[in-house]
Amino acid sequence: MSGDTDCAEDATFTLGAAQAYQRPTSIHHWQLRDLISAADNEQEFYCVHDTCIYSFNADTKQSKLVTNLGWSANSMTCGAGFIAAGGLHGELEVRQLSSDEVCFKGSVGSTVNNALHVAPHSNGVARLFVCCNDSSIKVFSLPSMASVTVIRCPCPINYAALSPDGQHLVAVGDCNPTLVYQATPTGYISATSFTEASDVGMCCAWNHHGSSFASCAQDGSVA
Repeated sequence: MSGDTDCAEDATFTLGAAQAYQRPTSIHHWQLRDLISAADNEQEFYCVHDTCIYSFNADTKQSKLVTNLGWSANSMTCGAGFIAAGGLHGELEVRQLSSDEVCFKGSVGSTVNNALHVAPHSNGVARLFVCCNDSSIKVFSLPSMASVTVIRCPCPINYAALSPDGQHLVAVGDCNPTLVYQATPTGYISATSFTEASDVGMCCAWNHHGSSFASCAQDGSVA
């Protein structure tokens, strides 16, 4: 994307008027606020409140307790039929939504799980990406939680997103570059990186077709 492009002139980022719902949420870290996630249907979303995860139906305006973690989550996501939450001391809980089966409840380290991402690999099997403050991305196969690989990164990772075809992973963290990895039969290898921001990266995402992605930094810049 050219530095001269003003996306606001050519793009619509929201559709319709914003809706407000009386569904309390809470945060437990001044930076890490990825604690609301849309469900696989259009009516529901999930959110963290205190030590619990709730689902909320926008049509009925009703909340339902999904799980009481017993600790305060600072990251949460759902996708591909799974919901996962991570904590400040390596805590992780993963559930399969259709059966409410607990796939994993324990620890995957001792550092902060900054963000979580669930997406299908190119073979169709869902994977969980745990972005850690120890400069790694831990990758697990779902629902078995078998370890796929650990990606060693140049800085603590704040978010990662897999492309829709499962072939590329983009990640951002406590360094300026946006990191791009290529999927291989045994894991992920560094493909390229680029630097557009002057501050740490906080989020990244692919478009629906997987032809482009965007990353945003703490200074408010988007590339």
